[in-house]
Amino acid sequence: MAFSITQIGNDKNSAIYKEYTVDYKSDITLLPTSIALGKQTTGNPVDNDYCAVGSIAIVIEGNGKWILGNDNVWHEITQSSSSAGIPQDLIDKVNELEKEHSIYENKLTEIETSMPTPIPLSEVVKLLNSSTVTLDSGTYDDPISLSATCQIQGAKMNVTANSGKRCTDEVLEDETVITGTITIQDGGYVVFNGLTLSDKAKIVLDGECILSLRNCRILNIDDGSTSLISSNFDCNAEIYINDCYFGTNAGTIYNALNLNCKLSNTVITDNYFAADVCTHNIINIYNVADKAHIYIYKNTFEKSANAIRVGIIGEPECYIYCDGNIYNSTDENEKYAGLMVIQPYEKLTTSFANCYISINNTTHSDPYPVYYLYADKNDMQFDDTNKPVVTIDGQKEDL
Repeated sequence: MAFSITQIGNDKNSAIYKEYTVDYKSDITLLPTSIALGKQTTGNPVDNDYCAVGSIAIVIEGNGKWILGNDNVWHEITQSSSSAGIPQDLIDKVNELEKEHSIYENKLTEIETSMPTPIPLSEVVKLLNSSTVTLDSGTYDDPISLSATCQIQGAKMNVTANSGKRCTDEVLEDETVITGTITIQDGGYVVFNGLTLSDKAKIVLDGECILSLRNCRILNIDDGSTSLISSNFDCNAEIYINDCYFGTNAGTIYNALNLNCKLSNTVITDNYFAADVCTHNIINIYNVADKAHIYIYKNTFEKSANAIRVGIIGEPECYIYCDGNIYNSTDENEKYAGLMVIQPYEKLTTSFANCYISINNTTHSDPYPVYYLYADKNDMQFDDTNKPVVTIDGQKEDL
């Protein structure tokens, strides 16, 4: 395919603003302008419509960037483009779009095919002289402290927990159940696969570590904790969670994934969260590394009471992508309605200006917006200089 249309914006001067992904530089000649229709060539698509000045094309060959100028000619964006008569605001728009394409589209495709395990587990074991422990079905109540690279797999290894028989709060006889507290310390690269965590089996991140939860059930946590996964501010972590079931827990669980740790690349995908997994804010992103990429996509929330809270500390450059998430109901209190709340972490947040948030393809039936900005009296207060960049289904929000 020579090109594809990745976004259609609002009407501008009787033409449509568009964004294209183009295979080769030579395919630029196939694109329309505001006064000429696209060209048909054998075996290639044709855009039989006009497009607006300012429309953009990202060329895969050589990572080129092109823009339709006021002269109705497609120009390649270079460092000298502003002197060639292309307005600087259009150049800035191309640079912003490049982030969306190179970081979101390409990275998301890469992650869908290779994550959440960054390296095949067999290679991890071989390269790092790690160990794999297989636990039979039954209950294991000893606390666990881990500071090395290992995989702990249960009787349901590679059996998804986000649907089917395992997507339930019931205690199943053929499960491997861990009921003791799990602590991951410095140097821990830990993969849990096919387990049920229950009773006192909260997870504590305490050091520089990587946590991967795959095909696990986390439910009936009842040890007085206020979260299922907790961490401290000094902890640097990567977290990968996929195909898991987060079930009903004790009333003391207020935030489920309380991520105070400094997150670098993190993926939370294809999980099922029961309505009573916690009180509010299932996924809490409080502390991120500079240039971190965090993906939250294709999760199902029975109830979203602000399922995602973003409250980054400081003002790091970071990218948070939410795509294909579903919530069946939301909180009746407008303060907690919708998918996401963007709220400063008291005064520890100094600015969201370098925070890019993309929310796409959200499925819900309530009338509330999918996100909102909120600041308590003790928080950093929002103004025109410190708000994040938020796009909803490809459209930049006017905050």
